[in-house]
Amino acid sequence: MTETGGGATTSSATDGTELGARCIGRPRDGMDFRIVDDAGRDVAMGTPGEFLVRADGADPRRGFFSGYLKDEAATEEAWAGGWFHTGDVVTADAAGLLYFFDRKKSIVRRSGENIGVLEVEAALAADRAIKAAAVTAAPDEIRGEEVFRLCRPGGRTPRPNRGRRSPRRSCAPVRRRSPITRRRGYVAFVDQLPLSSTQKLQRGEIKAMAARRVAAGEAFDFAGTQGPATRGAKVESPRAQGGEKEMSVRRPTEAEIAAAAARVHLSLDHEGVAEFTEMVGATMEALYAPLDAIPD
Repeated sequence: MTETGGGATTSSATDGTELGARCIGRPRDGMDFRIVDDAGRDVAMGTPGEFLVRADGADPRRGFFSGYLKDEAATEEAWAGGWFHTGDVVTADAAGLLYFFDRKKSIVRRSGENIGVLEVEAALAADRAIKAAAVTAAPDEIRGEEVFRLCRPGGRTPRPNRGRRSPRRSCAPVRRRSPITRRRGYVAFVDQLPLSSTQKLQRGEIKAMAARRVAAGEAFDFAGTQGPATRGAKVESPRAQGGEKEMSVRRPTEAEIAAAAARVHLSLDHEGVAEFTEMVGATMEALYAPLDAIPD
């Protein structure tokens, strides 16, 4: 980034070509770094945290920018605690390589979990039924924040409480392309995403739009049929109207998730995280399979 100049750079030049997704290499010689949580504590390896950097030695600002123009307060805030706060959230692996997770201001913080919007957006972009998508945080009374997906569909734009098409059928491509453990929250459909003059997503407007739509019931709710008022665990099958049995989808409780973690003795290494993720993913896949089977 511009502020760090040559004082803090990363490189993968010595690590070959088979690097993981979003790998930004390893810190160069002559720089110090930390990866910290919101309280400024160092996080465990593999855990996302904000990337703090500085030059090593007696002058931590060596090679960095001199400051923000006519804004000394912003400059000192960026250098809080003697470290430059990049605003980037990254992870580190056992080999010392760093991986970009997301911008700190874009992350959805749901029940203490940090969810990168880029991960969900990339999954949505892989579906031909979705022309474009943006993901942001929406306020949630229980979890603090919830995932909100704003999608431009390939066909007619679905609207809550309008038309004869099932909300679950409208949302099927979104659910299908959302990572298993991200299949909660809201989705709304628009004809165009808010873009700047340079065709970049207007993240601030999208976040404000998410709050308005959830409050007004103008978003489909994955936890129910549609709208925030129906958030719950029971889902009626479209086939129920034909006399077939209604189905129920029960979501795992917090206690059940905690018990699952205890059963695999969740550790902070990659093997433990992968095992736990696989277990939770399998559980959520089984829960949502009836919904995913509904044709688009």
